[in-house]
Order: sequence, then structure tokens, then C-alpha cells
Amino acid sequence: MLLAIPASATMDWVRGGYKLNVCGLKDWRPLWWERLCKFGHGALLCAIAGVWWPWLPLCGVLWWLGEKPGWGYTLGWISHGQDPLIWDKGADGHPSDGPEAWQRLLGLDKWPWLSLFIRGAMWALPLLVIAWWQPAVWYVVPAATVAMPVGAWVEHLSKQSVDGQWVRGAVVAAVILLLSYA
Repeated sequence: MLLAIPASATMDWVRGGYKLNVCGLKDWRPLWWERLCKFGHGALLCAIAGVWWPWLPLCGVLWWLGEKPGWGYTLGWISHGQDPLIWDKGADGHPSDGPEAWQRLLGLDKWPWLSLFIRGAMWALPLLVIAWWQPAVWYVVPAATVAMPVGAWVEHLSKQSVDGQWVRGAVVAAVILLLSYA
């Protein structure tokens, strides 16, 4: 099970939009690999929690649904220490799109750290659809809630977004292991 931690870290990194320089191709990034890791990450996390294997494909889809709402605005704020509307200018010179709709709806557009805790929970909440039949998915919600801000904190310290993705993936798997096998 300990191999699940580096596997989760790798899947989160790939899912997060990694880029490789392979055979002279700058920023090579096969989309099929990214998609496989998006779905596979949810299935892996549920497998770590102890969800029965026939449910794992559905876990992958539900995790993917949870990660669909954007959240780059919050990470940008934490990485740079200020509101992205100040520094994030698009190609046309205008500010970025601003807070995500869910942040404005919940009044969290000026609370980036709290937004990340909630965003972590949002990634896992769709899994609760199957909680009646597979109660082990409950372990994924607190794990994702904790992992999201921890990954952002590491990203803030290192100034490398890829570091945050590796750490977030490792932390979510490690917390699930701790909760489900403690």
C-alpha cells in the first residue's frame, strides 16, 4: 500500500498539466495520459480507502466531476501573495477571469486559504453518492480537504507549482492510509 503514495503523487502531477521535454519536443504532453490519470487518481484513492474494486471506475468519474470546477485563482493568490486581479494579465492586457463562481457564491473570493480547504472537499464530495454502499469513500473527503491547502503551502514556499501537485497527491494518499488503517 505504501506504493500508493508515490503513485498518487505522480497521478496528481500528471493530472495537473505536467509538461515534459521528450525527444526534442518541447512541452510534450499526451492528452490520453493526462485523462487516464484524472480518472485513475480517483479510483486509486478509493482503492486505498478500501472501496470494493467493481466500484472503482465510478469512483474515477465522481472524482473527475469534483475536480471540474476551477480553482487556479486561489492557488495564484497564495503563490504570489496577492489577488490575481492585480498581477495576472491575459494576452489582451486585461485581468484574469477572477474568482471562480463557487468562490463568489460562498463569499470566499478574498479568503484563499479557506477556499482551498473547501475546494479540497469539493473534489471528494461527489464520491459520497456511493457512500451508502461503499462507506470507505468517507475517508477521501477529509484527506482531500487537508491535502489541498498543504500542497498550496508547499507551492508557496518553493514557488514551483509542480511541487504543490506532487505534495498534494502524496498527502491525500497518506491521509487516507492513516484514516483507513489506523
